[in-house]
Amino acid sequence: MIFTANHITTPAWLTLASGTMNAVQHRRAPRYDAHKIEDDPVDALLGAPDPLPPMVNLAEDWAAMNGTGDRAFCVKRPDQLGTTLQLLAALRLCATFKDFQTNYALCDPAAITLLHVGHSDWILFISRAMQDLLPDHALFYDPDERRSGDLMVLSPQTGDNPANAKDAARFAKTIGEALEREAPILLITAGHRALPSSIANILPAPIRLAPIDADIILALLHLRFLDGDARRHSDLRRALPAPDMLARLGLDALHAAFREADGPAIVASLARQAAALIPTDGPTLEDMSDANGAVIAARQLMADLKLWSEGRLAWRDCLHSMLLYGQPGTGKTFLARAMGRSGGIPLICASFARWQACGHLGEMLRAMTDTFAEAIAAAPCVLFIDEIDAAGSRDSSERQNGSYRRQVVNAFLEQIDIAMRAEGVLIVGACNNVSALDPAILRPGRFDSLIEVPLPGRDELTTMLTHQLGADLRPNDLPDLVDAAIGATPAMVDAAIRSARSHARTQGKPMQIATVIQNLNDGESIDRALMWRIAVHECGHAILAISQDLGALHHVRLGQKDGNTKLIPNLGAGLKRDHQNMLAYTLAGRAAELLIFGSTGGGSGGSEPNCDLAFATHIALAMETSYGFGEDGLLWSPPESGNRITDPVLRAALRQRLDAAENEAKQELERHRVLLVEMAKDLLLHRILEGKTLNLWIDRINGAAPRALNDPTGERQEAEGSAIYGKRKDNIDLASQRLGPT
Repeated sequence: MIFTANHITTPAWLTLASGTMNAVQHRRAPRYDAHKIEDDPVDALLGAPDPLPPMVNLAEDWAAMNGTGDRAFCVKRPDQLGTTLQLLAALRLCATFKDFQTNYALCDPAAITLLHVGHSDWILFISRAMQDLLPDHALFYDPDERRSGDLMVLSPQTGDNPANAKDAARFAKTIGEALEREAPILLITAGHRALPSSIANILPAPIRLAPIDADIILALLHLRFLDGDARRHSDLRRALPAPDMLARLGLDALHAAFREADGPAIVASLARQAAALIPTDGPTLEDMSDANGAVIAARQLMADLKLWSEGRLAWRDCLHSMLLYGQPGTGKTFLARAMGRSGGIPLICASFARWQACGHLGEMLRAMTDTFAEAIAAAPCVLFIDEIDAAGSRDSSERQNGSYRRQVVNAFLEQIDIAMRAEGVLIVGACNNVSALDPAILRPGRFDSLIEVPLPGRDELTTMLTHQLGADLRPNDLPDLVDAAIGATPAMVDAAIRSARSHARTQGKPMQIATVIQNLNDGESIDRALMWRIAVHECGHAILAISQDLGALHHVRLGQKDGNTKLIPNLGAGLKRDHQNMLAYTLAGRAAELLIFGSTGGGSGGSEPNCDLAFATHIALAMETSYGFGEDGLLWSPPESGNRITDPVLRAALRQRLDAAENEAKQELERHRVLLVEMAKDLLLHRILEGKTLNLWIDRINGAAPRALNDPTGERQEAEGSAIYGKRKDNIDLASQRLGPT
């Protein structure tokens, strides 16, 4: 299609479309009853149908006039030609085959044609539209009559290629039987699932159904309205979405648009529907923190996609995917939306829960394949799949639902592989529990990287709160608000803000930042004594990690009721000393409490399998039974052994090893007692130590920086120091003096 300001070139396929539409009109027109005319000519004429409407000639209508007009596409045509989707299917077929000669070739006795329609929703419409497209002498195969030479149109009964082994075998058998007959064959599939390999190897290259574009939409407007005027082409074409966005609209969007009263309203609706495909709310990747590894990985994915779209990088050399994991609410979906917004591309969201809600296994697998088909048709796009760990693992020891789980995982792996071969689809997976995933999902080639999404740090919270609160936020409110949000997930922050705004609406007053802070605190007052103990506990972990060189320390975070020290461990050669150091690090929080307060709280234990005591017991148990460091020497016991903790000899050995590690941690912290208290004060003051701030503490612990440093970070602005230190320093000093020696 060539368009200039003064001329519109007629698409080559309009002649085929005109012939097809006239054939449809002729076939569907009512007929006179000859016998009734002979019996009662007057009644027959009174009840006779209206004359046939004028013949359709899209090519002449199209070329009649150029330029712009004032009013057209307002008088709707009776639905004698079919529904909107039926007409769209016919027009897409005409745009695909283009002329009568190609069309006739489908009926050659030896012809085998494979047509990929892009999405399973179109299979039924395309199959029916083929009957209108083919010449009058072409006959479709009827299983009851079994006439030789009739065109056999085959498509999966499930709407897509078979979703399970039974359907696959049935479809393969149908194709095999068709190949035995001396008749033309037309296979219509969605195109994103492979045919049986024995069949696929003998088929010609597929013909891809022409996407919906501006020419097809304008032709449909001519068919839908009696006053179609080519003078409006210029106006309407400019108002239509870009071709790639128009091609991504689903059936529901098309239905909704063509319910409008006239052509301009239809085009405006299509534009709105297309714009809704691209995220417009929330920050872009450029707005997010450089310290977040998931953000950095997302930027790399988008950078590769940009190079590919510009033709500067082959798709095989691009990063295609990443798998995000972390606790619920940490912003995995938020990150995927930022990717879509940064690239100006659609975000397609799915989850295993949504697929499973569709019904039994076959329906669930069909929903899964339709999602992948939608993503492939919408490329370039981001496909975000949540709750991947719900698929389970084929290696699971649970026998119940084993067959179901195996088929789900197999289908998911197949779809990932197909999407990886389709250019322009970035797959972002998300889960909470990586250990529950099938190993095949994690292998290289399916997900390029496995990235943890941690709780947001100070910079990320600042960006998030500034964006979400907008004009409701005053600059001097930000430090207190960020402090309150430390340790909260993005979902918790969002809930606190929404609740505060709801409360303000109810009261008929402006929203108060104090209400947001109160919501983040769960409505409770801050327990400074508890927070001081937690700060000492977490800094104990951090100092052991640094002094024993156990790996990369990412952050030390203080919440109002809990804390977190993130260490990316590196045990080197895994010597006995390395494991003992890791054991001492795990118990260093308790050791710090004993050193400063003379007692310990219960924060190291509890019911969670990842608490300090559980992790320490796991390390000690592995040293005794798996690593060859225990009393039994080289004897190895499997981790699944059920009586390993009830054995009194083993329990005594574990107790001795744990007590020794705690004492070792306490002795090491005694050497850094002053630094422990100073670091805990800094953590209590700023709630999180990360990035350059943490690096300065690492230098101090390693002796690379002066011990007497009034400002441990050396990076904070004077305004922040004045606002925060002046307000709270006395409280911090008082808490440390009251709760333990310094």
